[in-house]
Amino acid sequence: MENNLKQRNGCISAWLWLALIANIGILLFYVISMFGQESQASALGFGLCSILAACNVLGIILLLKWQKVGFYMIVVSSTLAVVVNIFVLNLSPLTALGTLIAIIIWWAILQLDKGGVSAWSQLESGWNGKQHGKLYQIFAGIGLLLFVLTIIAFGHSGSGSDPKEDDTIALIDEDDTDITVVEEESVAEKNLRALQSGIRQANQEFPQKIEEGLIVTEMSMEGDFVVYEVEVDEDVYDIDNLSSNRKNMRAPMLEFLNSSDPQIILLKNMCIKAEKGIAYKYVGDTTGKSFYIRFSCDELDD
Repeated sequence: MENNLKQRNGCISAWLWLALIANIGILLFYVISMFGQESQASALGFGLCSILAACNVLGIILLLKWQKVGFYMIVVSSTLAVVVNIFVLNLSPLTALGTLIAIIIWWAILQLDKGGVSAWSQLESGWNGKQHGKLYQIFAGIGLLLFVLTIIAFGHSGSGSDPKEDDTIALIDEDDTDITVVEEESVAEKNLRALQSGIRQANQEFPQKIEEGLIVTEMSMEGDFVVYEVEVDEDVYDIDNLSSNRKNMRAPMLEFLNSSDPQIILLKNMCIKAEKGIAYKYVGDTTGKSFYIRFSCDELDD
């Protein structure tokens, strides 16, 4: 009844519900992705991130229930996610800056008031185990399930090879029993193979609408670039006008590629390791006219 008497700014409620939906989506993305990784480190990293995403979901639910511990849970899980991203998934340390900014935004939003009273001042301290005990038990079960799935994905990603045999393959000639040693594939080849695998996984999610009149239909590799093919509805956009304006389109697109979105960060790092750039190919749906906007590997690395 006390919670029913409390009031929060409508912007806070909208933020919490959007954050809840987004973190559930991120959780599902990590769960699915951990089973598509070829390296054990990536499988482990995605598995740990799925557990931390579940902690974020729990933290948001607790904030909806006026529990201050939800905010601290989000801070801790987000910080641990940065550690996993840097030391397990080998992502850029700049992800820590994005997380810090996100935490500050969370805190600032909770300071918004309604009727002169901020949401933060109405949050209750402590775990409140009697009231929310079942919620904690449910998420403890979810965490345990995600931990088991992480172990399975970790074992599955390394099941195709024996670590002792990774470095060389011995071929025995039947006539003179001479042993020919075939060197393991190069690092560059491994990175290229990982990128090709990522492209195959990404194509399962297409077509995907970017905005009205623009649909990403597929992703492919053309020369030194990973190419997003974007179908342009020429009833909405004039393909010639878009082409003449492509210099102005580069800056916001590069800003998007430098965002803190986990999927974008993962793709960009895979491209950099494979020494590939990212390009967007815009194709008119009526005339078939097309043009490219390219970002080299050096631009992505910078």
